[in-house]
Amino acid sequence: MFLFFSKNLTYFIFVFLLTVLTVTCDKGFDAEEIVSRSIAAHGGKSRWKSFQKITYLKEIELFDRMGNLEQTLVQKHTHQWNPMQSAMEWQVDDVLQKVIKNKAGLSVFENGESINPISNPEALVEIMDAAYYVFWQPYKLLNPNNAMTYEGTTRLLGNQEVHVVKVQYENHAEADIWHYYFDTTDFRLRATQVKHLGRSSLIMNESQEEVTGLFLNKIRKSYILKPDGSIDYLRAAYDYSVLTYEAHH
Repeated sequence: MFLFFSKNLTYFIFVFLLTVLTVTCDKGFDAEEIVSRSIAAHGGKSRWKSFQKITYLKEIELFDRMGNLEQTLVQKHTHQWNPMQSAMEWQVDDVLQKVIKNKAGLSVFENGESINPISNPEALVEIMDAAYYVFWQPYKLLNPNNAMTYEGTTRLLGNQEVHVVKVQYENHAEADIWHYYFDTTDFRLRATQVKHLGRSSLIMNESQEEVTGLFLNKIRKSYILKPDGSIDYLRAAYDYSVLTYEAHH
């Protein structure tokens, strides 16, 4: 029995929040330039591509509508390149779960013992790919397959002014709608919004780490939004801690 897949945790891989007010048009920018400036502000593409391996902890706290803590989970993630491989491990009671994804496919272990057949491998791949993609923002946005549109500026939660970039990953009527919000002063990524199956949510990037020189996510808080775009409640909080990394100088 694979213990990881609660409905709550699977849903909150991509849980995000934002209150969007009036968007103004600024023809002085386009989406690619905003993302390029953000990457430079987060350490630069050369610095990012110099990384060979990184290991970090991701602590997840899930809350109910009343603010009560429902679940806490600590995951250990490792991403490496040459060869490309991602690993994720976590503890459930007295069972150490581990998943490894590489070119050979997917491998699952419980307390060091290989599990076969793998229960719900598609969901595992989705979880690992999402964790990798979210952690490496904004660097992963400059993908030629992304359809990006600059939508001007707005104010996050009625306060901080940000540039708005819409990104479409799929081209069909039911596809999720994504918006990324970049500070107009330093171009750091401040929040990400997603509209999923008619429900909107957003994660605010409250702080970034300063260990790697890439200013990756540190503290993020995810809020469910009401239909009018205001905050309904805090659904999840994420705390990332870089343990080790290897990079070419």
